[in-house]
Amino acid sequence: MVTFNGEPVQSVKVALGRAVTLAKLDAGVTAYTLRHSCASWLVTKGLPTRKVADFLGTSEQMIIEHYGHLASDYQDEAALAIGRK
Repeated sequence: MVTFNGEPVQSVKVALGRAVTLAKLDAGVTAYTLRHSCASWLVTKGLPTRKVADFLGTSEQMIIEHYGHLASDYQDEAALAIGRK
């Protein structure tokens, strides 16, 4: 059972909706929105995809497929290959 301030949380969806309102976020923010933002930020900050996957409880392949392009070194290998003979 999930609790907040010692009281059981009856509905995570309702609780998230209240948290979004209190944080003055856009009304359309969902758990998925927050998860997507988290993954994007972690990859952008250079955290290894395996660690991002572990943190979010998903596969490394999913992180690579959906967020890999956000890594700062994403195009490095291609750029280096252009200069090779």
